Amino acid sequence: MRRLCILIVFNGYFFLSFAQACQLSVHIMEFQPLAIKNAEAQWSGLNVDYIKVLLEEANCQFSFIESPFARGLKLLEQGEVDMTVNISKTEPRKDIFHFIGPQRIESIRLVSRKGSLPLVSSWQEMNELEGTLIRQRGAYLGKEIEDVFNSNHNLDERLMLFTHNKKRIEMIKKGRADGFFIESTHLLHQLETNPDYQTIEVHPIIINREPVYYAFSKKTVTTEQLKLLKQAYEQLQETEKFKEIEQRYNQFQ
Repeated sequence: MRRLCILIVFNGYFFLSFAQACQLSVHIMEFQPLAIKNAEAQWSGLNVDYIKVLLEEANCQFSFIESPFARGLKLLEQGEVDMTVNISKTEPRKDIFHFIGPQRIESIRLVSRKGSLPLVSSWQEMNELEGTLIRQRGAYLGKEIEDVFNSNHNLDERLMLFTHNKKRIEMIKKGRADGFFIESTHLLHQLETNPDYQTIEVHPIIINREPVYYAFSKKTVTTEQLKLLKQAYEQLQETEKFKEIEQRYNQFQ
């Protein structure tokens, strides 16, 4: 009986010590309203809320590392950051990242300068589209649009890749591009707050709508940490906390 008590105390002490020692670095980039940095370099927003709720449930401390999206994925792959959010689960990524989730449902839309392109409602129309479009470097847009790029060579050859999201609207204003792909929550925020988007129209077609996940580096996040994080996620699934986060932000689907 005495041995059993010692074992229970030891295991409890080990778990408490491990939880207190959990310290993760988290990739982030400014992408309103998903991630907003104020003048004091403090972060808020939808993605930040998702990060905080999981790591607080897991009793993990964390710090943010800011970089563009594609660079952030490379840092995660190399183990220079431990975690990021809002990541599509693809076969190549499964080899280098641990995934927990789904975190939320992400929608990708096509927008263009008013009058520059015919409004696209179907994949057949997308496959026949001619124009210069912009996509974010490193972003996954879904199987259907990748199939379009493989078959519509004119569209693929004129496709532009940008690291910083703000560059997209600048290229549209200058007439150097016709349209771009954009996450729906960010789009709604821009339509409501950014005067530059008054010249933008949203195409009826939904480019992609699928779950995105918490992603963790296989190089730095241990089996024990991953187990702790999965347990925290499962506990949160039994509450309303994820739903409350979504309800705090308007979504344009």
